[in-house]
Amino acid sequence: MKTFKVTYTGNCFKLRNFEAIINATNERQAVEKAYAERMDYNYFPQEDGKIEDCDGNVIALPDHNSISFDGGYFIAEEI
Repeated sequence: MKTFKVTYTGNCFKLRNFEAIINATNERQAVEKAYAERMDYNYFPQEDGKIEDCDGNVIALPDHNSISFDGGYFIAEEI
């Protein structure tokens, strides 16, 4: 297990200062945990590894380490 800091880089005012410290095995898992906790209403993981939002838009492909939201991304960096 590693420790990651997950932040949001986009335009959404309510997420402007978002930061979460997450224990995970990799960046993708850290981002998913943080996003699912904060945005559970908009988090729909698919069997093929994609993640969709509540409208069915793909917000992360299986090989991406970030999740897109409102002109930005939830990203993780190991600390």
